[in-house]
Amino acid sequence: MDDGGKYSPLGSGQRAGDSIEFEFRYPDGPFFNTFTWDAKAATWTCRLQNVDAEGKRVPFAEDTLARR
Repeated sequence: MDDGGKYSPLGSGQRAGDSIEFEFRYPDGPFFNTFTWDAKAATWTCRLQNVDAEGKRVPFAEDTLARR
């Protein structure tokens, strides 16, 4: 079985308020994964973004994570 994670570059992150943004530098451009905490709803939003040819961030996926 092959692990996809072994093909991923190391990411670095920075916290700003209730968000933590991770940047992964791939050969074809950066990929961003941002986790944002919503204290009122007690949920995390996970936003994934690619960067297009002009350098603009493009949505890839977004999920809301909540405790069961």
